[in-house]
Amino acid sequence: MALNGGSTPTQATSSPVSTNASIGRLIRLFWVWKALLLTIAAVSPGPGYDTSTQILFDRYPSYSETWLAEASRWLAAKLTKWDAIYFTNTAARGLAFEQEWAFSPVFSKVVSFLAGVFPYSVCGSRIVCNAWAGILISHVSHLGAVLVLFALTYQLIPASDDKRRQIAFTTACLHVISPGGLFLSAFYGESAFALLNFSGMAIFALPTSSRLETSFDVYRGAKIIAGGLAFGLASVARSNGIFSGVFLAWDAVAQLPILPHMLQQRQWNKLFWLASTLLSGSLILVCQVLLQGWAYAQYCTKGNWRPWCAWLPPSIYTWVQQHYWGVGFLRYWTLSNAPLFALAAPMAFVLFGTGIVALERTKLMAMVQDTLGKGKGSDKKVLVETAAQTRFVGFVFRFALPQVILATLALTSFHVQILNRISSGYPVWYIVLAIAIHADTSGLSAKKYGFFLGWLTQHSTWIIRAMVMYAIVQGGLYASFMPPA
Repeated sequence: MALNGGSTPTQATSSPVSTNASIGRLIRLFWVWKALLLTIAAVSPGPGYDTSTQILFDRYPSYSETWLAEASRWLAAKLTKWDAIYFTNTAARGLAFEQEWAFSPVFSKVVSFLAGVFPYSVCGSRIVCNAWAGILISHVSHLGAVLVLFALTYQLIPASDDKRRQIAFTTACLHVISPGGLFLSAFYGESAFALLNFSGMAIFALPTSSRLETSFDVYRGAKIIAGGLAFGLASVARSNGIFSGVFLAWDAVAQLPILPHMLQQRQWNKLFWLASTLLSGSLILVCQVLLQGWAYAQYCTKGNWRPWCAWLPPSIYTWVQQHYWGVGFLRYWTLSNAPLFALAAPMAFVLFGTGIVALERTKLMAMVQDTLGKGKGSDKKVLVETAAQTRFVGFVFRFALPQVILATLALTSFHVQILNRISSGYPVWYIVLAIAIHADTSGLSAKKYGFFLGWLTQHSTWIIRAMVMYAIVQGGLYASFMPPA
């Protein structure tokens, strides 16, 4: 799979770069990769290490025994492993047990609704219809996330059109072959989360004219609020979506020291921007309050009571993770879990490394200028490109905050091995790696770029190979109900 987006044009009348980095080619590569992973899952032996999937599917009567229904059931069973069993079961029969609230009940409701359009002649039984509805949403969401990431990167990269297209193409391809692997195809929340999280960031990064940046503008406020809504929905798909609200809080807190001055001088444009940012962040909170309120109404009212009902704030998700899966600060730090930390170590290294690069603005700016060019031509052209570089570094800095928080909490408070799949929904590491892939290594200076950025640029090819190999091996293990998960 070629990730460099093309080569240098050989004829003045054509542009192979633009052709090779086209959306059409990206979509074709996406489906080829998906076909490869599904083939690996299909040829994986037997029901696998655990028979939970077979037991679940056997509970639901089959209304069709045609070859199509049998084939549908067989392939769906290959993809319904680990957490997908919870997602599929709750979609088919609704929530029945407390621990099932850890698996996005809203997402399961959406899948349950979609499953109603699948004819039993195709999927055979209700449970298989729900499994395929979830699989379909994951595929569509993953493709949507790939396209949104392409658009996000393209609008941020401060370079010529061909260079922007190349790097955006490479970035999107990296998300296609993400270490999330088959988890992005099965009935999981990772693909939907990635689509919503990328969409929120893409909305925030939408360019506005200089007039709109300095005036009381409804479009700009609507853009900020729409981005917050996307993050709120992302937090419903996966709870770690709340981390995306961190950079909204960062923006708001940065304005608080000058708030009295803004009020005194009646700087309505800045006040409107601050109000829009606060409202945007509150939408993430509202989504979580509604979700937790739904659980509270079922478990903490009408004579019902659970220990988490007395918490401030009451959180069924936190309770389920602690009580049923033993998650908590340093609770996963046991000798028996050492192999899982080793499994997550490469991805943690990439997340921390690219995150730190993004947070060190001077190093990132140095790489951007050396890789993408400082600008040529008139003084006006140079000023425009410098402003674009500053805009790029500013957005990447803010988008890196949730990524670094995720990596830190994964190592201290989560099931650390899930870092390989939940990292798929964070764009900064893809973008930084894509820039490193296109960097000119001949003039690299470890002092100028720092250890990680220099190492990343020189070893980017090996990182891509490792991602492909990991996803392929993981696909076979997943379909056989074996770790990693």
